[in-house]
Amino acid sequence: MLLPRYGDNLYIVEQPYSIDKSMIIVEGMDNTGKSTLVRSLVADFHLEVRKTPGDVIGVPTRLVQWVEHELDQRPERPVIYDRFPLVSERVYGILLRGRCCIDTRFDNWIKWRHPLIIYCKPPIEMILNFGDRPQMDGVKEHAKLLLERYEGLMKHLSESGANLVKYDYTRPNAYGTVRTAVQLHVAQYMEGELKW
Repeated sequence: MLLPRYGDNLYIVEQPYSIDKSMIIVEGMDNTGKSTLVRSLVADFHLEVRKTPGDVIGVPTRLVQWVEHELDQRPERPVIYDRFPLVSERVYGILLRGRCCIDTRFDNWIKWRHPLIIYCKPPIEMILNFGDRPQMDGVKEHAKLLLERYEGLMKHLSESGANLVKYDYTRPNAYGTVRTAVQLHVAQYMEGELKW
């Protein structure tokens, strides 16, 4: 099957060796449709959802311990992460807390965990239309900068070989593209599990 590249919403890299594909990470700035997308994927695939516990965010040792624990897991089925610190901390940590709690020892995690990363990014006018919805401190004030950092990070991740799907809920069949990528990712993981 020939799949479109990143600019067409989907970026998948073939790997010549067996890898762990247990992670599906839904990323993006606040107000980009992440929660709605996660609910739809859970309804379609019946996968577990995990979020970074609030009490570890911004606490370097506890955050690193939680990340290490999650990376050590080998679940029966892939898990959906509603953001994952090895991605989001590199955007939010620096801008909102003045530092990133993730160090360089995790730089190669994409190569050995090979997650599917779904980057939620509708048009900027939709993202910046926060309305009355409460947001984490600093998000509204730094919204454009957060978006720029996410764009740069996603470009870097795709160039590093990440399986990356760009999701814009305003585009026709955007969910169908994501659903197909998740279906493929789950099937590849389950096939790999049968070989273990």
